[in-house]
Amino acid sequence: MTTGSRRTALTWLTDVLFAVTFLACEAAVLFVLWLRAAMVAWAASYNGVVEQDWDGTLVALGVVAACAVLLAVVLWRRRWPVAAVTQGLAAAVVALLMAGVLAFEGG
Repeated sequence: MTTGSRRTALTWLTDVLFAVTFLACEAAVLFVLWLRAAMVAWAASYNGVVEQDWDGTLVALGVVAACAVLLAVVLWRRRWPVAAVTQGLAAAVVALLMAGVLAFEGG
């Protein structure tokens, strides 16, 4: 067995820390988007108008999903499987969130 194919405990720990760090960053961005939507809805409730423009939110979610996919590919090629898989799952969740926003906006 060569040393290049052997994964040490430090390598696995780094992989997991990458996964947690990237997920925390994406969660923070999604929280800010949610907070913005909530504040717009709250402010609109005082005017009696509940119309909200979702275009900016959809663009931001698309950017987050694209970054997650790109990061998953880069991490997979760098042989960080845990972080790559979690980024792939995060991209799927954000894509489902975008589908939900589109369904809510259209309906």
